[in-house]
Amino acid sequence: MNTETEEKFCLVVMSSWPPRACGIASYSYDLLSEGIIPTLDTVFGEQQWRLEIICHTDGSEPIRGGRIHPILEAEKPGWPDRVMAEIRQIREENQGPLACHFQHEFGIYNSPADKNAWLFTKLLFDCKLERIPAVVTYHTLLVNMPTPHRIYYNHTLGLAAATIIHEGSQRLALPWNIGRVVWPKSVSVIQHGATTSRADREVNRERFGLSGKKVVGVIGWFSANKELVQVVTQVWPRVRAEMPEAVLVVAGDARAGDPGGTQYEADLLHAIAQSPERDSILHLPCNDPQRYHAILSTFDVFPLLYSDASQSGNLAHAYSAGVPVVVSALEGLKASLESSRAGVVVPIGDWEEAAREILRLLRDDGLRALLSQRGQEYVRRNIAWELTGRKHLDVYRWAIDRYQQEMVEAPSVI
Repeated sequence: MNTETEEKFCLVVMSSWPPRACGIASYSYDLLSEGIIPTLDTVFGEQQWRLEIICHTDGSEPIRGGRIHPILEAEKPGWPDRVMAEIRQIREENQGPLACHFQHEFGIYNSPADKNAWLFTKLLFDCKLERIPAVVTYHTLLVNMPTPHRIYYNHTLGLAAATIIHEGSQRLALPWNIGRVVWPKSVSVIQHGATTSRADREVNRERFGLSGKKVVGVIGWFSANKELVQVVTQVWPRVRAEMPEAVLVVAGDARAGDPGGTQYEADLLHAIAQSPERDSILHLPCNDPQRYHAILSTFDVFPLLYSDASQSGNLAHAYSAGVPVVVSALEGLKASLESSRAGVVVPIGDWEEAAREILRLLRDDGLRALLSQRGQEYVRRNIAWELTGRKHLDVYRWAIDRYQQEMVEAPSVI
């Protein structure tokens, strides 16, 4: 590594990274390329900043201005020490302000020997001990946490200099979940970002054989909380009974290394194969961002009938694509719909009501066009990547200032 020192703002990001088939990898790439990097250019000037990306050993996708460090091996118990050594080296090379941004989802850092990703807390502890501002974005912060999550987040929230979550409902639920008040300034709500560009709907419909059809679609990583089996077995027959020309697209894959997702994928494919409506169901594998956005653009309606969720990147991408949604009344999803007015909310587990609202949207082209327009306007005004990029830089600066302030104002030992 280069040992010459520079005085530039330096951002260290740790995340899964493309080409790894992982939602957080895609999220991090989009956030940086469309949000944070343009913001750094505006604030500091082009090439007047540094970006260091620490990722798993299969991460290699180039990004403008970024240097890739593919050193994360979560299956090795010593990985926090290896990562910390890399951060120290980066800090030595750069004498300007530095912040570390860790993307957190349990699947990024856990392993058979560390199923709850507790080794990640050692890295946060070392950063705090050495006064390195650590910002953590939590992607799996449930409003109703199981006990292991409550213990975990209570611990890690005290170690991070600043925390980013995606929904206001998550912040409101934190004190109830962890049993203490959280310093409000240390927890920032920054919604999942989305692009303002739009895929060519008609070209993609022709590509997937969907031209001229009414398309209901679901897409993303397969997991039980998304209730896709219920969409196939309970919702879709009701839709088809009244609109036999409609088509259901089921697109996605199980996450690599996720036994629960693999089993759920098998259950879902079995449900499709056994469905009396199977001839109207199109299953499309999907594990890369370009294909994801192409398929999503073909939908007329996107039902997100989750039974549990911390937040939904799928919802943000639906807004961006101009696809009206039907969502279950989970707090985060419901709050987002109240703000965007780009879809319909139905009671959790009410498959009859979900089918009724899907049919209403399929039959009303004008209503779908209105909801589509609202979703895209919501992106432009609230969650465009360029907006989220600016908000992230504000958090980095706050975390840096917090530690500098604490060092200046630390009380004497009596």
